[in-house]
Amino acid sequence: MDRNFSVITFGIAQIAMDVEPGIGMLTGAAVLHGPSHTVLGSLVIACIVMLVSPWACCLLLKRWNKEVTHYGLARWVQQETPPKKAVVLGAFFGTLSHVALDGLIHHDIQPLLPFSGSNPLAGLVAHDAVYQACVVAGVLGAAAWCAEGVVTKGGKPFTKQTIYKMLHNRMYLGEIVHKGQSFPGQHQAIVTHAQWDAVHALIATDGIERRRETNDRQREPVLLRGLCCSRPMANGWCPATPSRRARPTATTPRSDTGALARGPASTGHNRQRLLRNW
Repeated sequence: MDRNFSVITFGIAQIAMDVEPGIGMLTGAAVLHGPSHTVLGSLVIACIVMLVSPWACCLLLKRWNKEVTHYGLARWVQQETPPKKAVVLGAFFGTLSHVALDGLIHHDIQPLLPFSGSNPLAGLVAHDAVYQACVVAGVLGAAAWCAEGVVTKGGKPFTKQTIYKMLHNRMYLGEIVHKGQSFPGQHQAIVTHAQWDAVHALIATDGIERRRETNDRQREPVLLRGLCCSRPMANGWCPATPSRRARPTATTPRSDTGALARGPASTGHNRQRLLRNW
């Protein structure tokens, strides 16, 4: 349900992969995970899913768009015909990941057939850990998808700056701010002072790291410093005229105190000569 990855195609791939185990359970087969749960078999199933998925996506997304539009959730309206790239990625990722995950928890899988009858994935991860990881990945994916396109009350995108303002809003502490001073409010706090202090300690640490990186960049050696003036040179541009094109000029040298330096180096004649030599 996205232009880069089709969730519906991914789901269809999971269903297609479980057809063989489902039939095996109904018939009482000794081996539930056969040819479909090999790398070669999963590639064949992915190709079949690629052919079926566009039709199924169109049918399901038409219904989906009708429902979300009815309930006023226009930002969740999806393109009814998924891009080919999204279908291909959803199909192949769905089947191959299915083989990999089942190979971790089922011992009757031989994913490398017909080249090898072994299962190198068996026992690498605990059975429960695989299910827990799938649940966490599903929750995070759903949260990221639901948050896509979210805007603030003012209609602006929900950005990093929005989160920064929220983390500095003392109303969550049960306080109100007036003229730069905070006072106890009549509303209930939703975060504790310990949580507030912990969050702002992390923010302060991050700010210190950024300032350290900036200072390190400023201390890097500057080419030509001290050769023609005491400060680094910067590009300036003269106004363009029909008879004269814009060209870079050196900025006026300044003293260490920030005032304009006096002397021959600050004259226009020497600047022009410097540019000609340059």
